[in-house]
Amino acid sequence: MKKLFIVLALAMVLIMSVLGGCSNQEQPKEPQNQEQENEQEQTANEPEGSLEISMDELAKYNGKDGNPAYVAVDGIIYDVTDHPNWNEGMHGKVSAGQDISQMLKDAPHGYSKLEGLKAVGKIVE
Repeated sequence: MKKLFIVLALAMVLIMSVLGGCSNQEQPKEPQNQEQENEQEQTANEPEGSLEISMDELAKYNGKDGNPAYVAVDGIIYDVTDHPNWNEGMHGKVSAGQDISQMLKDAPHGYSKLEGLKAVGKIVE
């Protein structure tokens, strides 16, 4: 009788875990290629600010002499001033105040490094 109770209890636990695991569970997402992820991230990062500047003006925002550090990616301007990877307007050998679109496209991480950055405006001709 004790063995029967244990078997029934285990069966109930198994049934409950299976039923519980099926309800309201999000279906796994289909894998996407890097280009699709990049496009989604770009549209998710529409500028919050109203800054509209030219590429020449962007060069002033290099993080030096008290200026904020901004970078442009596909026409959108991001503030990297307080980002830990951008020390005094520099990220490795890359300086703020310029378009880094090609660098991100070539980087293994792609556009994922834009997550959490504030989009402050856009580039105008």
